[in-house]
Amino acid sequence: MIGRMHVLLSLGITLVACAAGPSEGSDTALRSAVVASLPLAPTSFGAAELDGWLYVYGGHLGPAHGYSRERQSGLWLRARSDSLARWELVRAEQLGVQSAPLLAVGGRLIAIGGMRASNHEDEPMRLESIDEVLSFDPATAGSTELPRLPLPRSSHAAVACGEAVFVVGGWHLRSDDVERGGEFAAHSLVIDLAEPEAGWREFESPGSRRGLALVEAAGRIVAIGGLDERGAATSRVDVLDVQTLAWSSAPELPDYGFGVAAAVLGGEVYASGRSGRIWRLRLGAREWTHVGNLVYPRIFHQMLAVPGTSELVVIGGHVSGQRVGPVERVALAPVSAAPVVSTLTVAAPGAARNRQAVALSGDRLEFFGGNTGLEQHGFEPERFSDEGWSLGLADLRWGRRANLPVQRQSLVTAPIDAGRVLAVGGFGHDGTRARSFDDAFVYDRELDEWRRAPSLERPRTQFALLEHSERIWLLGGLDFDPARGADANFAFPLEVLAASKSGEPRFEATGLELPRPRRAFGAAVLDGRGYLVGGMSAGFATVAECDVFDFDARSWDTLPPPRKPRISPDLIALGGRLYLCGGSSAAEADELGPDRSIEVFDPRTRTWSVHVEELPLDTTHARFFAWRDRILLVSTHVEAHRALEIVWIDPVADQASR
Repeated sequence: MIGRMHVLLSLGITLVACAAGPSEGSDTALRSAVVASLPLAPTSFGAAELDGWLYVYGGHLGPAHGYSRERQSGLWLRARSDSLARWELVRAEQLGVQSAPLLAVGGRLIAIGGMRASNHEDEPMRLESIDEVLSFDPATAGSTELPRLPLPRSSHAAVACGEAVFVVGGWHLRSDDVERGGEFAAHSLVIDLAEPEAGWREFESPGSRRGLALVEAAGRIVAIGGLDERGAATSRVDVLDVQTLAWSSAPELPDYGFGVAAAVLGGEVYASGRSGRIWRLRLGAREWTHVGNLVYPRIFHQMLAVPGTSELVVIGGHVSGQRVGPVERVALAPVSAAPVVSTLTVAAPGAARNRQAVALSGDRLEFFGGNTGLEQHGFEPERFSDEGWSLGLADLRWGRRANLPVQRQSLVTAPIDAGRVLAVGGFGHDGTRARSFDDAFVYDRELDEWRRAPSLERPRTQFALLEHSERIWLLGGLDFDPARGADANFAFPLEVLAASKSGEPRFEATGLELPRPRRAFGAAVLDGRGYLVGGMSAGFATVAECDVFDFDARSWDTLPPPRKPRISPDLIALGGRLYLCGGSSAAEADELGPDRSIEVFDPRTRTWSVHVEELPLDTTHARFFAWRDRILLVSTHVEAHRALEIVWIDPVADQASR
């Protein structure tokens, strides 16, 4: 039960200790799943949970260090804490603000200080810290002013313990001296909202820093990380005894400390920084424990505990220069639990619904060409697209890219370097008939333009490109041309080609051949070997044999097959294993249908096992990628409307083992 603990006579502050929940055992880990997306994807904002709602206030909406009135939010948003799927606007302030901590105190929301830009987008930056303290009533969407801060303050942290509100860190930024930065706050502050007329009181700070996190655990205030006056990130952790207002040291956070987020769950402190790892500290322990990983590493985000649950919610922030839209729910689960599968659907602007050329570059997906229909064999000329689009996986925002030089589906891509991607072959219509093509193109990301590369020795589609030793290897595929007549329209090239990644990508014969015809198969490189799984051969027969190519020895071997042959799967190398994902397979009636399972091959034991039995969508035309330490699935093959379905699959049962 929450009760009055102590009266600090020296400050006149009444403090209430918050009840601590039960501690979780060491056989649990935090498992993170994407559950929703924030409509604005802010950084440096305030967030709090109150009466079953999660509230977000303000924030920065522009690129890093690009501040203006137009780039600051003045919105109050909220979503139900148990779903987070639908965000609603509660109130819009006339002026935006960022880095204003938001606290839930006594049925109200308290926003404290922050930084405001007075310049417009095309003007020199004029930034200043503010001293405003607002009390927001969710029932009426109205606000009242509380006693202002003694000095304007931003980039600070705040936390409540009962009716007492503590403010630690931050600086005073003046609009006429932005170039020099702000003056770091010399003292911490506390106010008793049961008696606000007494105003703010100062007490000692644990060093000067900003961009830190502040939480309350069992009557103690924990200050984590920040940036010091020298501009260096610090991982220091300090603990305040709220009865004596004395600070003591705690184990340093084993992560980058600037822009860190933290919360308390079960009486224990959880924090996440730039690495994306989630750390737990049991007060009094000698070190932090790594207990999980976020899907999206981020800084300047918020982490909140959901009352009555063993869950945390992580929202906002940015990673690698991109603001993060996906909202993650992090739950305690047994370390042996099944893989975590999370899904999100976003609107898609492109006309193509399947068979696009898809390239993954860091946290950005690029889509080129494709087929605008949903049926299996819609090959009329108007069905083929040349559109180019990209999607930021962090902010979930689309952008245009240069169109392909041709209208084409099923091109196969491979990165040449960080700035260029190769797209080869594919299937399209030449004005007379639909057939395979021998084209090769290089896309330059910086210039946003395509140029032609040397063509293949013959048309191919449904083949694989594998990277090894600065070469791109081309294996298998189909040369389809109905002009050759029914007996010869399907041809299966066996020649293995390769192109150097330096200079002009020109594919040439290697003198090697595939052991057997194969198209529409999964392929991946693991430990110097190329693995080929599934696919079709002549007469639409499925290929059960799995072939392994040793690049150095230039020799072929086989491995045991998975439980069923698949057509058009993806094969992903991740964490020393191979994951066979999606495509189609035959059921007991020998009719092909979507295979929604994921099977995993362990090279050490040479055995397959079922990793995920049923993915939550039709995977016939889905594409799978190894992304960070997860499997990423994307599909525009959506019946109802133009959309992109995204699935994140965490294949590691014990995240803490990474």
